[in-house]
Amino acid sequence: MDELVYYFMVTMVITRLIGVITFTDFYYKTGRKSFLFLMLGWFFYSLAPLCNILSDNNSEKWLYSFYGYFAALGSLIIVFAGIKYFTYLNFKTIAISLFLVTFIPLIVYFVTSSYGAVSFTGVNLQFIFLIIALSLALKKHSLFKTTAGNSFYWFVAIISISFINAAGYIFYNSDDTIDYSYLLTNVISILMIIFFIHLEHNISVKKSAILKDHYSHDLGNIVQIILGQVEVISIYDENPSDGMQVIKDKCYEAAEHIKNIRKL
Repeated sequence: MDELVYYFMVTMVITRLIGVITFTDFYYKTGRKSFLFLMLGWFFYSLAPLCNILSDNNSEKWLYSFYGYFAALGSLIIVFAGIKYFTYLNFKTIAISLFLVTFIPLIVYFVTSSYGAVSFTGVNLQFIFLIIALSLALKKHSLFKTTAGNSFYWFVAIISISFINAAGYIFYNSDDTIDYSYLLTNVISILMIIFFIHLEHNISVKKSAILKDHYSHDLGNIVQIILGQVEVISIYDENPSDGMQVIKDKCYEAAEHIKNIRKL
């Protein structure tokens, strides 16, 4: 294996393991299934370059077939994670997709007896998943843009570079372009991690803003009701107790706190 290619493979493994660690932490903190998909997706995705490194040994050439397989499997699961942010994903769709990703490469191997053909099939499957992700994003453009916010631009960058990389690998694959392809693959991995972290941040900020407005509005109404009742009692009570004044003062204090919360 060329020294530069080896460096790119090691970098891919490290980058994707960072993705595994990041989204494992998110999953255990939130318990959300989207992060479980991301955790598993990045794990399988990290196995792809590892298999490529190990296959450099002449006696382990069969491992090269798993380079494309794990890349396709990891990509598929990561795409599932992205879809779950915007729409429901049923178990049947997931099961059939995983079945196809697993058995299509096996069929290719039985027909061709070529590990390279199996790996090439995996790359083509990645290209198909890329088209599916783009199609769904275009179909639900308004929802995607609303949910993703400015994370949308990270998605556009990923899609653009991925299409360039996929086209180069499928139509112009050669020793002259392989380093270029691996470099772009590294860039795509980094951008994908940034996209999902950025997306999660945007969603969290929007949810916080919605909750802040909702609860501050409800608390404001409660304070107004209490103040109204205090004023009514004060009208009919010629000698209001000190406790009434304390309640009134605390209500005004709470109202100031609510104003400050809305400014956050």
